Amino acid sequence: MRDAAQRFPDVQHALCNAHHLRELQALEELDGEAWASPLQQLLRIAHEEGFTLQPELIAWFEQQSDRWVAAALEYHDGLEPLPRAGPKGRRKRRPGHNLALRLRDYKTDTLRFLQGPGVPFTNNQEERDLRMMKLCMKISGAFRSERGAQDFATQRSVPSTAQKQGRNRIEVLGRAAQRTALLAGTPRPHRPLNPKHRRWIRACPTHSDFEFGRSSSGRGYLGSYSIRMNS
Repeated sequence: MRDAAQRFPDVQHALCNAHHLRELQALEELDGEAWASPLQQLLRIAHEEGFTLQPELIAWFEQQSDRWVAAALEYHDGLEPLPRAGPKGRRKRRPGHNLALRLRDYKTDTLRFLQGPGVPFTNNQEERDLRMMKLCMKISGAFRSERGAQDFATQRSVPSTAQKQGRNRIEVLGRAAQRTALLAGTPRPHRPLNPKHRRWIRACPTHSDFEFGRSSSGRGYLGSYSIRMNS
């Protein structure tokens, strides 16, 4: 799990979608790009339903993602190109154009969280897990020994893992102290689609229904179609 700036060879990557949601929100509110709102809602619904979706619905989410990214690229291809920063080099691209290209080129990494519970939607949990270690280093300056650092990491990682698996942290710490084996968590079964999300999927506009433009306030609009999650 990483953000868009990092990449390591010979491993499978997953992009942090918290960054994508923030960028899409900014494009909708600041730049008035109408394609950003439905794509943002699509990612949120896919996250809420997650890996419990049936394979045909996962394929549907992938197709819808391709559709809105294609609409974004079509929108930016129709805009006036930005001027070059200097006599050499390529032309600058708008933030929305860069995001659309990233979502197109790294589609598999963006939607990898749909493949199973082992792939999170964001890297927020990893950052939270590392925060206390960094905070301890800031307060005391450093650990006095490698054993002390290992003990601190163990004391933080065992309760954190227990919480992720939905277990009682005190009970798990007691078992760990007694060196007893811990049972692995069971996978979540498939469950019915949320009725609110089902209505949104049925009403999802096709690319032909999509109309680019700006309202009088400068915000983008979707022609006569509006997406309402609470309908």
